[in-house]
Amino acid sequence: MNDNALTGTVSEEIGALDLLEDIYMGQNHYSGGISFLSNIPSVRKLTLHKNQFQGTIPTNLTLNNAIDIDISFNKLTGVLPDAEGFQSLKILNLDHNQFTGTIPDYGKIGNGSLVILDLSFNALEGSVPAAWVNASNKDDILSIHTINVRNNNLMNTVDNNICKLGVSNQGSLVQLEADCDICRCAIDFCSDCQ
Repeated sequence: MNDNALTGTVSEEIGALDLLEDIYMGQNHYSGGISFLSNIPSVRKLTLHKNQFQGTIPTNLTLNNAIDIDISFNKLTGVLPDAEGFQSLKILNLDHNQFTGTIPDYGKIGNGSLVILDLSFNALEGSVPAAWVNASNKDDILSIHTINVRNNNLMNTVDNNICKLGVSNQGSLVQLEADCDICRCAIDFCSDCQ
């Protein structure tokens, strides 16, 4: 159902489809809340980007089977969900919304399996959690490839240990996008800030 100029709200009855694994509803004109997501635990791929969804992400959201969630380019508000409900997640795109609060410790998602995290163009505060890289066991360190936190209200400098996740340090991080006033990763990242 991607890119069909569909309008209206999404019915809570979609939860009756308990074997539903893939939801492609992006690039339409859906509006209303996304509370229907709390009823679909079997979802693996969720694409709701570029709609008119508003309100908050349900606090009881548990999508432990989801590997790819894209709810970007909507009008969602409130705080970001914690990592507890996303145990298999590899890609999380929540950019271009109106989220506030701090960034949760997404380093715990799927035992560090998160590969892409895009939280850009929101109103998030605080900092990128240093806990993502402060694991005592090297195997527990986040193996992320892309972090985008540009255009938020983050005030604290990106922790130097996150900078060290870059591929030039045998890490996995290929792309780190952050505003110049908080990014000091001069060698691998933020080169356009100098």
